[in-house]
Amino acid sequence: MEHLAWVDTPALLIATHIDGNDSKSVMLRRNIIRYMVLLQAMVFRNISVVVNKRFPTMEHLVEAGLMTQNELEVYDSIVMPQLKYWVIMSWILGLLREAKNKNLIKDSIIYTQILEKMMDFRGTVLKLSIYDWIPIPLVDMFLPIMTIIEFMLYMGLAKVAEVMLNPFGNDDEDFECNWLIDRNLQVGRAIVDSYCKFPILEKDVFWDEPIPEPLYTAETAARPHNPMVGSCNQLDDFEASLLQPHKDKIMPSKNKTNENVIGKLFIIIVLN
Repeated sequence: MEHLAWVDTPALLIATHIDGNDSKSVMLRRNIIRYMVLLQAMVFRNISVVVNKRFPTMEHLVEAGLMTQNELEVYDSIVMPQLKYWVIMSWILGLLREAKNKNLIKDSIIYTQILEKMMDFRGTVLKLSIYDWIPIPLVDMFLPIMTIIEFMLYMGLAKVAEVMLNPFGNDDEDFECNWLIDRNLQVGRAIVDSYCKFPILEKDVFWDEPIPEPLYTAETAARPHNPMVGSCNQLDDFEASLLQPHKDKIMPSKNKTNENVIGKLFIIIVLN
């Protein structure tokens, strides 16, 4: 759940600290949010069967309104064999830099905080892609002792321990270090070479819609939603009753009773 990535915190910071009510400022704020959702959709369509059926191709993202045709052309102009999730994040950072240069973000500390939240969002979304790349076995709540003993006897404890202790070897389960080196070089070059190459800031298809909703394919449109609501939100079987103070507030205090008894004893002793 923690890696599903919610846009609430970055959106609140953007709405609070990116000033301006003109169309350019509104467009800038809206496009930043759309790019964040676009990044999440691009990652999810590669790891989720349900999202992949909704957005089978990049053109479906354009048709759904998460991406414009011009943005798709800019995205496709960057040719490389690696995944290009970083392109969308570079657009977001470019818009934030434009907002800072135009003094729409007046405080450098706030600007840094927004950048940190964007990096957190990116890291959270991409962790899902890493989990999909190298799946982690599910945790079993039971400990199969006999099965473990059989596994140790048949497979060999020494070999298993060797593989677990050295994930950088040449086994099929180990990390692809050579691929990672090539990937970092290619993506790093592409990032620095694409400096200031951003799509034209334009209105999206949701510009006049107060509650935007991307389109669905015919198959996914019939799939019912399961919105996040409280478990007691729809309860109707309750009895109306008047509010009253807690019983502890209306019962006499034991301390006061003890004080009265002690006072009476003191008076009797003095009189005697």
